[in-house]
Amino acid sequence: CRSPIAEALLRSRSADLGLPVSAGSAGSWAQRGNPATSNAIAAAREMGLEIQEHRARPLADHLVRRSDLILGLAREHCDEVLDVVPEAAPKTFTLKELATLLEALPAAPVHADRSAALARVADAHRLRGGSDGPVIRDPDVRDPIGSALFAYRDVAWDVGTTLDTVLVGLFGDRRAAARAAASEEG
Repeated sequence: CRSPIAEALLRSRSADLGLPVSAGSAGSWAQRGNPATSNAIAAAREMGLEIQEHRARPLADHLVRRSDLILGLAREHCDEVLDVVPEAAPKTFTLKELATLLEALPAAPVHADRSAALARVADAHRLRGGSDGPVIRDPDVRDPIGSALFAYRDVAWDVGTTLDTVLVGLFGDRRAAARAAASEEG
């Protein structure tokens, strides 16, 4: 339910910012080919996203190995990734965990590139292992499966705002830089 929305949001928001990001989702419990739920489709559509063509694919070793960053929406997703590829720990976070860790780091330079973003992922991994790292209060995005549409809307909003934090934490605040440049011109 959450993963198709998160994938679509990440693709949309990174494209809007011109970021070098590609995204794909894979489910730990996914049945290959299953579509997104009707409430997930409706909540995504309300955000201007179309996910009705989404089809689930199961988590696989090769998907984990070729990814630069793995974002689970709950701790159990990260645990399942690490069961498949234990050495993926430095690049595997829950979405909310990574957002919190990136906020604890110095701000990313505006217009950071892929290399800088990957360095920030490594910094976040080191920070979570240290005693001076932030407390991650609730690292999971709520699972709305079986809930009413309003719960899917809440999840979509939660994922969207947290993804915005992650993108700024990895690539810098490009929107703020653009606003500042526009105000200097005006």
